[in-house]
Amino acid sequence: MENIKARATAYIVPIKAIHQGEFVKDEGEYGSSYLSVDKKKMSRVNLIGIIISKDQSNDAFLLDDGEDKVSIRNFEYAFASSDLKVGDVVLVIGRIRDFDGDRYIMPEIVKGISSKWLKVRKKEIGSFMCVKPIDNKEGYAAETVPDVHKRIISSVREFDHGEGAHLGDVLANVNIPDCEKLIDDMLKEGELFENMPGKIKVLD
Repeated sequence: MENIKARATAYIVPIKAIHQGEFVKDEGEYGSSYLSVDKKKMSRVNLIGIIISKDQSNDAFLLDDGEDKVSIRNFEYAFASSDLKVGDVVLVIGRIRDFDGDRYIMPEIVKGISSKWLKVRKKEIGSFMCVKPIDNKEGYAAETVPDVHKRIISSVREFDHGEGAHLGDVLANVNIPDCEKLIDDMLKEGELFENMPGKIKVLD
């Protein structure tokens, strides 16, 4: 089975980091752009905030995390912005873009979530200068990364009886190499949440 090409880490940062960092246009072979923050090259970010305004065409909205704001703009592919409304709390994973100094996010994932995740995210961020990336796996011989993610999510739900699933139970049940690293990656991507030390939950 073909390997899955690794994607760039989606960094969990406050919105203010998007505006404060240095935006760099890479003129190399792939011509990728990134935000330089504390010697880290961030091309993708993981944000949680409240929609405070929407474009009438439903292809853009303004996201506020309580400290700063950023525009989420869709030009290449559709997301269900029409199903979202002002006041909704959303998880956004996407790429940082800059047009004449105007920073915005080109979304890959936009998902409505509970308002409780605002407090969770505030604790997760701490100081954005201390955020560390998690390496993505390039692939597995027997299963693709998405397949393994589905197994992990299913296992977390199986062992979560209300207060979260014990990490050890999930690792033993999934039983694949580097499972803990994959779970770390899913935590960074916002698919899972560590509600207390050693316990994880699915972000529904």
